[in-house]
Amino acid sequence: MEQLTQEFRDHILSHTSAQYTVTEAGSRIFLTTAYAEACIRFHEMNIVEFQITRKADEAVVFYLHFQLNDESHALYLLEQLKECLVSTGPVNKKRILLCCSSALTTSFFAQKLNQTAELLNLPFTFHAVSSNLAADTGNVCDMILLAPQIAYLKKELSRLFPGRPVLEIPAILFGSYDVQGIIDLISRNLSDTGVSPSDETAHVLNSSRKIMAVTTRIDSRFKISWRIFHHGKIIRSETVVKDRIDYHDFEDILDTVSVLEDNLDTVVISIPGVVHDGTVILDRSGLHEYDMKGRLSQKYPYHFIITNNANATALGLWHLQNDYHTVIYHSQLREADRAGQGIVIDGHVVTGKKGIAGEVNYLPGGTDPSLSMTERAEKSIARAVISDIAIVGPDAVYIRCELIRDTEKIRSLIREKVTDEYIPDLIILDHATEYMYYGAQMMATARDH
Repeated sequence: MEQLTQEFRDHILSHTSAQYTVTEAGSRIFLTTAYAEACIRFHEMNIVEFQITRKADEAVVFYLHFQLNDESHALYLLEQLKECLVSTGPVNKKRILLCCSSALTTSFFAQKLNQTAELLNLPFTFHAVSSNLAADTGNVCDMILLAPQIAYLKKELSRLFPGRPVLEIPAILFGSYDVQGIIDLISRNLSDTGVSPSDETAHVLNSSRKIMAVTTRIDSRFKISWRIFHHGKIIRSETVVKDRIDYHDFEDILDTVSVLEDNLDTVVISIPGVVHDGTVILDRSGLHEYDMKGRLSQKYPYHFIITNNANATALGLWHLQNDYHTVIYHSQLREADRAGQGIVIDGHVVTGKKGIAGEVNYLPGGTDPSLSMTERAEKSIARAVISDIAIVGPDAVYIRCELIRDTEKIRSLIREKVTDEYIPDLIILDHATEYMYYGAQMMATARDH
């Protein structure tokens, strides 16, 4: 194994490129470009760590570690690292939306602001939209600036996009096209344009079993996060960040964990898609009818539980409340035709035939493409909840959708078909990860009973 590690080090150092520089410092090798730096670090027990950090904001854009026991697979991961490194450019310019009633006035203002930003090499780009499009485009910007005549929208847009500054342009700046005044206003209020930190609090079961819970999330990149729980504590927690994933990524994580942790008992993997008897259908990641449980059980001495992530979340929600017998978790993406549900009745997850329960994408009927994204999401959620009422009559439906900040419109749509006495409590859920982790722990500890 030591020879394999040395050969891998030699390969990295000898295969240089005009696209990056290669330097060595003790147990670390650095690959550096103008915009990012990759650090390859060698640990004991042949564990190799890959990390790419973007220079401008120190954001980690690639991270994983694995046990070096197969040269071809290590070289495959190295190529992924290099691809990500050379494709990482400077920090994207901050996207600023200028909103007024018709976008005519702000279009001219945005043009002047873009000219100034380019001249002064400022990291801003300006876009003018009308007020009726602000709700659809606000999520892809870093700040929203409102013309004085539509300042009344500030409260609504602030609720809709809690992680982004929404500011009123002072009338004296707007009326005089004061470009420098606008840039000063932005600079004072754009100190942090990321999504606001999570308010989640970790919920941990006090189990004598050592449990590993793995969650998979698909954003602009794939993220596989995992924690190890033991005796009511989180004893290890990490996240893999990559442009693409396949089954090897789960094996890399488990290879590393197997040499770092003794007495691991159960591994629960929560993943999007249809899951049945450990087989996963998740075409976006290339996992089509992939027998994840079978493959991993052959290689590792742990008890594996593979579950849909919405089911794990719903189970966590059910166990962390005392008011409802039937709970549904509805996860709605911005695209109205992409959603999933987890259904729990009296503590039991409803999976249906071959894991199809909760795949509400199959519900008949579509949404009007002429509607705004928010309106389409509201209609999609209402249609799903009406079906839930007819089939299982839930006490509560927890809704996770970045476009939805309150449930009044959804409730009014449901009332068109169902009277108030049958409508469940509709609860907006800002964060779901902690409930998913807790649900995974519940699935693992169910073996004790």
